[in-house]
Amino acid sequence: MTVATVRFVNKVALVAGLALPIALQSPATATVVTSLNGATAVDIPAALNDDDASTKGPIIFGPGMTYTSTSGNSLFGYTDSYGFTPDILWSGTPMIGLNAGRGTVTLSFATPLSGFLAEIDSTQYASTSDAIITAYDLAGDVLDSILFEHNGYQVEPGYMGFSYATAEISRITFANEYIGLRNISILSADQIGPVPEATTWGMMIVGFGMAGTALRRARRVRPQAA
Repeated sequence: MTVATVRFVNKVALVAGLALPIALQSPATATVVTSLNGATAVDIPAALNDDDASTKGPIIFGPGMTYTSTSGNSLFGYTDSYGFTPDILWSGTPMIGLNAGRGTVTLSFATPLSGFLAEIDSTQYASTSDAIITAYDLAGDVLDSILFEHNGYQVEPGYMGFSYATAEISRITFANEYIGLRNISILSADQIGPVPEATTWGMMIVGFGMAGTALRRARRVRPQAA
């Protein structure tokens, strides 16, 4: 075997050894986003009147989405004017809002999502707590969060949400302050490309090793005639 071939085979083995544990873990890549390409819009049904809009839920809407809230003052499908001081009023487009200084609105998904986006705003002065949006997986573990800092925005209001390499998002909570959302869009599991599983990565790495072995044999030095 030539020196060049030995070095090549050793590099293949090293890469395979390092890549296999990483591939077997297959961690999800979390990203806070302000846009979501290829997403599907989800309509929030408009409430018949203001009294109907105030509800704890549960309300099922869209493709397997469920709204619940810890506060009876929370709003679902509200279309009248709603002010987020010092921002402009929301009106006309159905919204979901906590409408209380403390509490939690939860959106749960029957099938985990790979992406979620909505137009979001919050008052800054209604309570002493920071408004926070949090994404969870099926196990209840926190995937990521977005913070609206009390008495000053850490994140400016607007379109924001979460995007993942795989369908991980099982529920999203909107907590504290008078936080609201509207114009929802989502990415479901069938809207993203397939991600190789750990066994697939393992087979690919074994294939690399076999390719290295074949190349080693092909480059083997033959004895020269005297």
